[in-house]
Parts: sequence; structure tokens; C-alpha cells
Amino acid sequence: MKFLVLRTDLKEKLRYIKLMIVDAEIFTSESGREQSVLSEKIDTDTLNSLLRNNTNIVLSSKSTNGNHSELLNGSDSSYISLDGLTYKEFTERLCEQYKINKTEVAFINCTERDRSFLQSLNFSVATIDAPLEIKTNSYYVSNFTSADTLNEIIQLITSAKNS
Repeated sequence: MKFLVLRTDLKEKLRYIKLMIVDAEIFTSESGREQSVLSEKIDTDTLNSLLRNNTNIVLSSKSTNGNHSELLNGSDSSYISLDGLTYKEFTERLCEQYKINKTEVAFINCTERDRSFLQSLNFSVATIDAPLEIKTNSYYVSNFTSADTLNEIIQLITSAKNS
């Protein structure tokens, strides 16, 4: 997927992203597939390019349905369970840990409905199969689900950082 022109507002929002939090629930639509098959759908070159641009990726989930870190092909990204925290609390902790503010966070989700939380972030993304309430509260709605959404956002951020 190549982007000829990146919207100016997206460039401004994505250029300074230092942390991408991915709700692992976006992968539930493909949960019947093996992790190795899903990981093959994630573009390793683009992922590594993003990581070289000093952007960290954290997969997380409210459910305890397993560790999804294998999806990111052994990259320097990590899986961290929410352990009962809300995404708002979790994001605040990660911002402290990485010494960044919320304007440097991108959040990909299909479950978080907290309007105030989503609007407090610089860039929140809903998958195409997310409920309408989540889509309307997110800044950007992907045209994809699952690993394809992750690829799209990684490419958008990489394009913005390289422009």
C-alpha cells in the first residue's frame, strides 16, 4: 500500500508520534488463524523502519487470551497486559515510562469507548469493523481490520516522519 499524498493534518499529527499502543483485540476477527499466519501479514520492513524512527510499539489487551507479541516478528516491540487498568491509566503509565506526553501517542483500537480518553490523544484509530460509537470518537478510521490496520498505520506514521 503506497500513499501518493499524505493529508496535511495527518502529517502534522503523525510526525511526532513516539509510541503506538495497539489494542490486541483488533486481531480477534482473525483469532481462528494461527499467530504465525497473522505475523506474515505484518510488513517487517515497514515495522523496522518505524522502530528506527524512535517509535515504540506496545500491544496490550484487557482480555487474557494470550500474548500477541509474536505478531510483530520478534521486533523490539512488546506485549503488556492491562492487568485491570483502563486504557487511560495504562497510557498514562506508558507516557511516564517513556517520558512522553499524550500528543506523542497513537492508539489503534476496536473496543475503547471512552470519548474523553480518545480525544485526549493526538491520534486515535478505529478499525473498520469497530462499533460506530468508537469510529465517531476516533480521529481516523482505517479501511481495514486486524494486521492490515496495523500495517496501514505504520505506513502512515513512517510516511509522515520521512516527509
